Amino acid sequence: MHPLAHLASMALAFGWLAPQENQNTIGDETTREVRDLQARIEKVRGLKFKEPVRVERVSRPAGDDPGKQGYYDPAAKRLVLFSDVKGSYQKGVLIHELAHALQDQHFNLQKLGASLHKADENNDEALALSALIEGDASLTMVEVLKDEQPAAGKMLESKLETARNLKNAFLYGQGGRYVQALKAKGGWKSVDMAYFNPPSTTRAILDPGTRKAGINLGSGKVRGAYGLLETLVACPQTREKAISLAKTWRGDRVEEKSCCTQWTILLDTADAAAEVAAALAETSDQKHPDWKREKTKGLVAYWLVPNKGSAGIARHGQTVLLFEDFKATDPAPWAARLHQPPKMKLLAGANPTPLTTGQFLDKLLAADFVCVGERHDSLPEHRAQLWLLDLLHAADPSLGLGMEAFHRPFQKPLDDHSESLIDEAAMLAQTEYASRWGYAWELDGPLMRYCRQHSMPVAGLNIPRELTRRLSAEGFEKLTEKEKQDLGPMDFQVHEHRSHWLEKLAVMHGNGTASPERKEKSYQVMAAWDHGMASSAARFKKERGLARLLIIAGGGHVERRFGIPDRVEKLSGGKAVAVRIVQAGEPLEEKGKPLADLTILLE
Repeated sequence: MHPLAHLASMALAFGWLAPQENQNTIGDETTREVRDLQARIEKVRGLKFKEPVRVERVSRPAGDDPGKQGYYDPAAKRLVLFSDVKGSYQKGVLIHELAHALQDQHFNLQKLGASLHKADENNDEALALSALIEGDASLTMVEVLKDEQPAAGKMLESKLETARNLKNAFLYGQGGRYVQALKAKGGWKSVDMAYFNPPSTTRAILDPGTRKAGINLGSGKVRGAYGLLETLVACPQTREKAISLAKTWRGDRVEEKSCCTQWTILLDTADAAAEVAAALAETSDQKHPDWKREKTKGLVAYWLVPNKGSAGIARHGQTVLLFEDFKATDPAPWAARLHQPPKMKLLAGANPTPLTTGQFLDKLLAADFVCVGERHDSLPEHRAQLWLLDLLHAADPSLGLGMEAFHRPFQKPLDDHSESLIDEAAMLAQTEYASRWGYAWELDGPLMRYCRQHSMPVAGLNIPRELTRRLSAEGFEKLTEKEKQDLGPMDFQVHEHRSHWLEKLAVMHGNGTASPERKEKSYQVMAAWDHGMASSAARFKKERGLARLLIIAGGGHVERRFGIPDRVEKLSGGKAVAVRIVQAGEPLEEKGKPLADLTILLE
């Protein structure tokens, strides 16, 4: 085996402080080698080291993984090389870890890692970021060594299906291929930009050319495309199709309860879901030979599990559900689960006493504008929106829908689509939905099809992206008179809104030390965004003669009312109600005040 195959298995540990080993300084020869390699890395990678990298040679701790040759510690800003590493091993390790030091100096690896570890249930996102970082270092090493060690490139040819260590092959080999694809598209600059907009799913790493965004299936652990790959690779019968099936992943969640465990997976198409369901049935048969397969209607596969209960696989459309039931052997509830609407509790503000559907509807109908906050990538929340749209439309046929997902200048194709003058594909192309919004169409698609079916008018509420970019770069005072006129009378001194967002926006965008001028420009963007959408909604409702408008926008524009709801009331003279859709366990109030007038609690 080529020595480079034994490079550090997990060289980078975000936020982890290494134990205090027996430290030794490196000798003159290694110092010269480090200096030479830094120069070669700078030439290949197109980035300069901002400061010297502290390199230490230490004794290998007792019992340490012999496959680990060294690591870079972003917390201590040091590169550690184990004392038993020599020759070509040493050169490979130094290049790889120096590349991590270079990344850290330019992109702050510790901050990147810490931001992900705050949401450690989303392992898939953390793994995708790790693949970017390790893949960058791997490709850098290959390009530095390609003339003197052509075999170095073989590490980027490793096959995931036959890898002895799948995770390492994914991080270093597939990560390297992902970075290679970025570089082929736009040079090392494209790789640099990936650190500011990192891949959020392991599907993006597996399939670098995909433009399909991941979809959030709700609370629970996310295993990701890598988790699906890992499951399928482990079974000889499904190994060959593991990668192609993993590339059809769109979202998943694992829920572990005292009564059962559930793994829900959303795939690209119904056909892909059928293939994945059948493959997962094969993996269960191979992994659990003692499970007794039973025939049952409505399920892809069903097993009686000795001394435990039952297990099964269900499929509906693009969704697959795997379950283990620890208390029951009745498959009927599981077979129906994917067909049912989401389970919800309807609340007034933070009051835990549920409202009936009728009571909830009465409160909605008392308003001219029903403002609903969302997480843009959440499937359960979009399913609740569709339920709400149907509920309101049944009670009020004179209803319109306003959406942040569409920009104001593209109103005509929205009208043409609702009136069945153009098809869905034409509407998406003409509104530039994919490039301007970028979230999965599977989420907004059902809402738009409902509106088309009922000839319901849809308003594009969002102000043009070009205008928000100008605001961010130049500030309100430097806008043209036409641009100011398009925004309408702006008030940047709404106390609650300003005090909530002014400092928070800089932190949200990774710049906690932003200048007052930068903070002000960022705040102006948010204020203009809220005002612009409220203005679009008020004007659309009046011009179309609608009794009521359902507004769907990001939660930050609706919660606490001071974004869209209060502004649309002021602009229209009507009444607005703020509705929040939340997962079980999320807070319903802040500082003793409800975060919304009405709450849809998903169970």
